[in-house]
Amino acid sequence: MQVFKDVRTLWKLPLNGADLLTTRAPEVPCRRPQFSVMLLNCDSLRWDIDEIIAALNKGQMNYEQLMFEMAVAENISFDIDGTWNSLEMFSERKTALLHFTDIDTQPWVSRKNPLSYLWTRDLFEAIDAGVISFDFVKQHVRQDYLRPSLLYQVEHRIEDSFLLPKEATHECRLLVMKPFGIPPSYQGLVDRR
Repeated sequence: MQVFKDVRTLWKLPLNGADLLTTRAPEVPCRRPQFSVMLLNCDSLRWDIDEIIAALNKGQMNYEQLMFEMAVAENISFDIDGTWNSLEMFSERKTALLHFTDIDTQPWVSRKNPLSYLWTRDLFEAIDAGVISFDFVKQHVRQDYLRPSLLYQVEHRIEDSFLLPKEATHECRLLVMKPFGIPPSYQGLVDRR
C-alpha cells in the first residue's frame, strides 16, 4: 500500500455508532469489496485475536466471512471514501491510498505493474532520506523478498521498471515467502525479474 493523502483525515471521521468504518466497494469491475482500510471503534468492536482464531478453528467463522464480510463486526459503515483503497488504480490528486492487490504484479516482485514508478519513486526518496539503505535493499534481494532487477533500477535511478534494459533483467527467480517458510500462492508465475 502507498498513501498519498494525510491519514489523519480518517481519524476525524465520525463513527456514528458503527463498530467499524471501511471503504465503499471498489470502482473496478470484477473486484470484490475488501476490508483492507478500516477505522475500528475500540469501544464497541470485540476485536480479540484469540477469540477470532478460536472461532475460525471451531468452524464458527471461515476465512471468507472474516476477510470479505468482516463477520466480527455487527455494525459496519461504508463511510470511508473509496479513494482510500484504490485497487491497482491511481489518479493524481484523487487517490488517497493505492493498494497493490495483485500479488503477481506487486512492484517489489515484478516489473510488470504499470504503477510501479510510484512505488519506486518513494523507494528512492526513502533511500535518499536514509530511512532505507541500499544495503538493506541488497540484503532483501539476496533473501528473495525483492526482485533482483530492483538493484539495477535503484543504482541507475530508473523509476519506471518498463524502461529497464535487458541486462538488468537477465535473472529469473521465483520469490518465496521465506518469513513463513512456504512458497507463494503465485508459484506458477514465470517471470519474477
